[in-house]
Amino acid sequence: MKRKILCLLMVCSIAFLIAGCDKGQKESDDYIILWDNLSGPTRGGVEETAEFLEGCGLFGEHPLERFVAADSLGGSAHGTFFFASGSINAEIKSFQSLSFAWQPGDDRIIISSLPMEKIVVVIDESKACPTIRFKFLIDSYLDETDCMIIRVNPNIVITPEFIAHATIRINSSDLEKEIYLPFQGKN
Repeated sequence: MKRKILCLLMVCSIAFLIAGCDKGQKESDDYIILWDNLSGPTRGGVEETAEFLEGCGLFGEHPLERFVAADSLGGSAHGTFFFASGSINAEIKSFQSLSFAWQPGDDRIIISSLPMEKIVVVIDESKACPTIRFKFLIDSYLDETDCMIIRVNPNIVITPEFIAHATIRINSSDLEKEIYLPFQGKN
């Protein structure tokens, strides 16, 4: 009896491991693929999406030209209607954001903005000039049309929905000159 129970437990454990092998996420320095949100043919496509983002020069560290913290407004509205009656709900929030100018690896300068909660600042005295590195959340496949648009305007994917976080590396003297973070206090 003990042997049957042990065999049953082993078979169940192996089946559980096999079923869960491709669940979860795949992570690198530049992206996180969220497998749990994917199904069917899109699973192979997200790795192509990661390769495409890399080919667009969006992976790795990028020089920061200028950046500034600012108050921003964001909101959403949704509603339901049936014939002539219905309801609408709306919400507007104020939040701190960081607007910055960066280079995606070519001669262009892109102006982007992310909420402060997506920004990680690392003091790195070895940096002569500040850099930014994005960590993308990839949970869907981008088709060829999306890819052409992103090549022209990377801001399509430099959004809170696509970015897990952005890491700014900056030396302490540049940090004091360039940016006022909410936790720094006034000089």
